[in-house]
Amino acid sequence: MISAEQISKVFANATQEFQTSAEYSDLISGRAPAEVAREFIRNVFRTHYLSSHIVALCFAALPSGAAELLKENLLEEMGRSEEEKPHSALLLEMARGVEFSESEIERLMADARERVAVFCATRVPLATLRELCLALLLETMSFEFMLSRCSSQIAAALSRHYSIPDAALRWFELHSEVDIRHAEEGLTVIQDYLQFHQIADDLFSRIARLTLGDNVFGRHYFPPSSKQRTRTKVAPAKSKRIESVTIYQLRIPFQQAFSHALHSREESDAVIVKITDANGRSGFGESLPRSYVTGETSESMIARIREHLAPKFAKWWLPDRFEFVDEIPKTSVGKFKKTAL
Repeated sequence: MISAEQISKVFANATQEFQTSAEYSDLISGRAPAEVAREFIRNVFRTHYLSSHIVALCFAALPSGAAELLKENLLEEMGRSEEEKPHSALLLEMARGVEFSESEIERLMADARERVAVFCATRVPLATLRELCLALLLETMSFEFMLSRCSSQIAAALSRHYSIPDAALRWFELHSEVDIRHAEEGLTVIQDYLQFHQIADDLFSRIARLTLGDNVFGRHYFPPSSKQRTRTKVAPAKSKRIESVTIYQLRIPFQQAFSHALHSREESDAVIVKITDANGRSGFGESLPRSYVTGETSESMIARIREHLAPKFAKWWLPDRFEFVDEIPKTSVGKFKKTAL
């Protein structure tokens, strides 16, 4: 049977992966822009505002001795009295302390509800409810383990580098103090769950890898969608400007014809797009139009870029010029002339 030490090691590895990530390091050191710190707080809110609902599902799946520990956790999440507020209320205090508007807070609450709805509607690669609840239990307890190790450091960084009032960071303070105990109790809860549902060691390991791999905490606190939003907000205005777009038609002849059920081709036909920004940086993209698949050709794709796509951009996003080139420049021996691109 999986030991408490093995479970603790799984959580410790996930925590270390988070702590050594570039996003975490930038936040703790103060190198991250202020908007990134604010987006981090938004994601903490989105992730944990409805945590009690997840704990309740875990509680329902564990009618055994350790259920009392989960019940205690659930009561603390929901709040026992005016003095012991629900954790969701502490998150609301944090959002208001960061001076999010009431309309933004309402959007965050809606985001949290949507996350639950999306989770319930998403197909998962797990065969039974006992495996799904184990995955939820592992993620829930791993967050408590991580927060018990990181909350104090995060709160100190938000206060020191981003001038967030200490009173607004009570949620982090509570998890730093409380979750040390919960993290240890979580090991007992998971062991009891494994024993009650007779889950084999190899199945536990597979679900743990699936649930806690790929920087589980980073996926919640620094998701790609947030990176895109903050990148747009903090990027210098000049870097948004596209100076030029060059579109090449690239045809590479095959040494012999290539045939399949839909078509026979004697050359590769591609469209290469080069975009250069105001700082002189260039990037390339490639598309492979196939008339027998999407109905597109190189000519129709280029025409669409020029006549339909470009007019939809705001004027300050448009390049000074579009340049259409029939083929990529080549050297005397037939190789691509990179200096001319």
